[in-house]
Amino acid sequence: MREFLKNNKAFSLLEVTIVMGVLVIGILGVFSLVIQNVQVQTINKQYLVASMLAQEGVEIVRNRRDNNWLDDDHPVWYKGIADGDNNFTVDYLDPDNDPYTFDFTPDNITDNAAQLYLDTNSFYTHVSAGNVATPFYRLIEILNPTDHNGDSEIDSFQVVSKVQWKIQGQTHEYIAETLLYNWRGL
Repeated sequence: MREFLKNNKAFSLLEVTIVMGVLVIGILGVFSLVIQNVQVQTINKQYLVASMLAQEGVEIVRNRRDNNWLDDDHPVWYKGIADGDNNFTVDYLDPDNDPYTFDFTPDNITDNAAQLYLDTNSFYTHVSAGNVATPFYRLIEILNPTDHNGDSEIDSFQVVSKVQWKIQGQTHEYIAETLLYNWRGL
């Protein structure tokens, strides 16, 4: 029995320490990747939400233009869009369910009036009363109104929808833009 114990080699304390160190480094590497993956997922989700909010802003302005063509009370195609201040916020519905709520009070995307809130139906709105604040701010800008045919009427303009938010103190921005034309009058 004594000879069996003498011939049986065991791990030394140094070998055990080295193996434990290698295992700890490997496990820390895996945990680091998991944490980084969760952070990237959060950032990507916010970029996706911001891109949809920016596109929604452009689409609401386009919808307003199209409805102006259909409405006999608004014979000017850009009525309520490019006939005043060129910075505004826009919601599809206001609290009274009236479509196209344009608010021309904010001048900058960081103004409180540009902040978006989630309502009870999980729709984004600029109305703060009774709604949950989000980190997103949206502002629509109308740029470069142009008269292409010399009749002193606007024939086109650029719509820029900016969404801005902060993650861990870092400001991010997503911009969607398009050109809208008075294709009926050209």
